[in-house]
Order: sequence, then structure tokens, then C-alpha cells
Amino acid sequence: MKKGLILWAAVVSAVSLGGFATAAHAQFQTPQAVVTTLYGYYGVGAGASNQGFPNDDSRTVRRFMDRSMSLLWEGSSARLSYDFFIQGQDWKLSAFKATKGQLQGQINRVVVTFKNLNETVRLTFVVIKNSDGWRIYDVESEKRGTLRAALKQSG
Repeated sequence: MKKGLILWAAVVSAVSLGGFATAAHAQFQTPQAVVTTLYGYYGVGAGASNQGFPNDDSRTVRRFMDRSMSLLWEGSSARLSYDFFIQGQDWKLSAFKATKGQLQGQINRVVVTFKNLNETVRLTFVVIKNSDGWRIYDVESEKRGTLRAALKQSG
């Protein structure tokens, strides 16, 4: 009885303090995990939703992006005329590949390639590690420059 009461008290304390993180709060343990999980919103991988990245969900945005990028995103992403992560407005992704990247201190560059509606897309995600795990700092496109620059121009 005493053991059960102690366990119950520990569970209540952990839950009230946010000790049990849900998938929506989980930290990304690797740079590649940030990127591959993001593309789950576009139908890539197990458990994929294929509904696109939720631009207006600040909780999700903060989960994937570092603080400076999330602030920029929340103020400007709705004004972009296309989805930067797929380099278009519509998608049907195939042949998705993500590299493990090259670690340089707390920065890693993960390169993704895929076909979107038969057009080849190559993006480089600049991912940084902070106390919250790995987060997206910027994304570089060979055709459209950087996500930061696009958001600043639209804002």
C-alpha cells in the first residue's frame, strides 16, 4: 500500500511539473531527426500525416525551430506565397533522402533531396544544438536562397 501511494505521488508530481513529455514536446536527439520528423507532415516516413507543416501552431513551430527562427516564422510565414520546405504550394513527395550531416561544434548541416511532383529539390538545413535539443536555425535552397531571408523579405 505504501509503495503504491509513493508511486502515485511521484506520478502526480511529475505530471504537474511537466515531467512526462509528449511527442509534441519531445526534444530531438539528432540533427537528422529534426528534419525527417518535419517531413512527416508531408507524408514521408512512418506515422506521416501529409497535411503540411502547421504554420499557425506556435507550439509546433517552437518544437522545430530555434528561438530566433520561430519568432521570425510566427511573424512572417503566412505571407510567403509558397511552402519553403517543399519549394512549392502543392506536394507529392518521393525519393526522400536526408544525410546525417557534418557536425561542427553545435551546428550541423543536414542535406535533404526529394522529388516534389517530379521536380528535384535539394535543401540544406542548418541545425543547431541548444538546451532544448536540436532545432532548425535556417534552411538553404539552391533556387530560392535562405528561409531566413525569405521570411525577412515577407515581413
